[in-house]
Amino acid sequence: MVSELRIGEGEGAARFTVSIGVAGRQNSEQHAQPVIDRADRALYTAKRSGRNQVQVAPGYSDPASDPGPLSLQ
Repeated sequence: MVSELRIGEGEGAARFTVSIGVAGRQNSEQHAQPVIDRADRALYTAKRSGRNQVQVAPGYSDPASDPGPLSLQ
């Protein structure tokens, strides 16, 4: 587990946590920004909820249903 990793020794040792926000693209979305925004909100939910966890944004759809190309503009 990442939170058990330490770099250095004693009082100066660095500790880590990992918080991840995940969002899937909704069929109606043609641009990346709404997906990024939802993933970002999920990330901050993970941090506020105690860190060291993954939060999935509401509206996550089945990844098997590919909505096609996504514009990064």
